[in-house]
Amino acid sequence: NTTAGVTLPAAITSSTKAATYYVNSETGNDGQSGTSPAKAWQTLNRVNAQIFSPGDKILFRAGTRYSGQLKPQGSGSLLASIVIGKYGRGPLPRIDGEGHVLDTVLLRNVEFCDVNDLEITNLGEKREPWRTGVRVVTDAFGVMRHIHLHNLFVHDVNGSLSKSDEGCGIYFESR
Repeated sequence: NTTAGVTLPAAITSSTKAATYYVNSETGNDGQSGTSPAKAWQTLNRVNAQIFSPGDKILFRAGTRYSGQLKPQGSGSLLASIVIGKYGRGPLPRIDGEGHVLDTVLLRNVEFCDVNDLEITNLGEKREPWRTGVRVVTDAFGVMRHIHLHNLFVHDVNGSLSKSDEGCGIYFESR
């Protein structure tokens, strides 16, 4: 494909249509398509099972709450990031690891991903090594590009206070 005399890789010029997926813990159903508010998914498990493509959006209903881990799969592209955020008016959607997961939001080996407008917590019964609210990690992946975190309210994450295995709200790691 050529645009203004510049040859673009097929991945950038693909005509695959991006989708918007909706998630509503109160009225959603994981058996639905997720492609409209009326057909929203209900759980993080359903979101985590999907492999997302460049330009896709994953939108959580304002004011809803989710327990567990958000671990999106798939990467965006230079021209079309994957966007995770909220839809509707009201408080930020809350994703709560409840201390049952090491990372409430885990971005592992993904790139070109924007995460916006979420409340994120991970408070367990006691402090645990490496517990985080958001972990961005490359694991034998190479260079990870364009991870943007905007308007996140990350709080009540009780990871270890030891520097050798500390937990924190947002943690970037390259292995």
